[in-house]
Amino acid sequence: MAIARGVVPFARKARWFNVPNTQNTGRAARMWQQYRKTFIPIQALILTLCVVMWFFRVDFRSISTLFVVMQACSLYGASMGARWSRRIVGRAETLPLSRR
Repeated sequence: MAIARGVVPFARKARWFNVPNTQNTGRAARMWQQYRKTFIPIQALILTLCVVMWFFRVDFRSISTLFVVMQACSLYGASMGARWSRRIVGRAETLPLSRR
């Protein structure tokens, strides 16, 4: 069985095996910038909801599940917020009646 020239068998093509760049650029940098802007209010909201649930004697597994889901959603929301803000800023530079 012949292997084509230039093809490395079992080559790892996944991104997480590469050495990370020390400077974040592009989409990931915008997402982390948005996350840093909203970090304190979102964490305060998550903590407040968990404490209120604790005072209402909700099961600890439910509280921890809510905490994990809200943390994941805060990351997703930061990525979507960065995308939306980029679109809004990009639209502000064009004329409102320009053809698309």
